[in-house]
Amino acid sequence: MGADFCEAIYEQTPYDSRQVCQIEAAVVRDYMVDTFPQSSGEIWCMNEQELVEYNRFLENGGKPSTNPPSNTGA
Repeated sequence: MGADFCEAIYEQTPYDSRQVCQIEAAVVRDYMVDTFPQSSGEIWCMNEQELVEYNRFLENGGKPSTNPPSNTGA
């Protein structure tokens, strides 16, 4: 896997709160960094509106990166 490889993966089931998402994200981040050493382990917790805006960003040609688009509030 190259250092410039970037993949967006989405959880389909919403969490009860941003705090719960962040707790779960820490576990997944640790797994990703251990399993894929080139991974930045970057995980964002977004509410539904932020996800809609992020999907719009991707649909308009935006590319996943380690910096969330400023309009998502991620």
